Amino acid sequence: MSITTNQLPKWAYFYALMNGPCDVSRQIACEEPQYAYLYARFVDKHPREDTRTAACKDSLYTHVSVDQKANV
Repeated sequence: MSITTNQLPKWAYFYALMNGPCDVSRQIACEEPQYAYLYARFVDKHPREDTRTAACKDSLYTHVSVDQKANV
């Protein structure tokens, strides 16, 4: 099975779910706002500046990120 470039953020997120957070998987997941948000929520379990910045590139995740920041 071959992983294409546009699938890397998804696979980086799933890798981190199984193996824990690391800078490399977080950086790759941050290439897509959806996976940046999911990484922050379910892998890191809190927002970080890099995941928040990446998630906010899509307005759908901007509101979620702002709401979570207010609740922290």
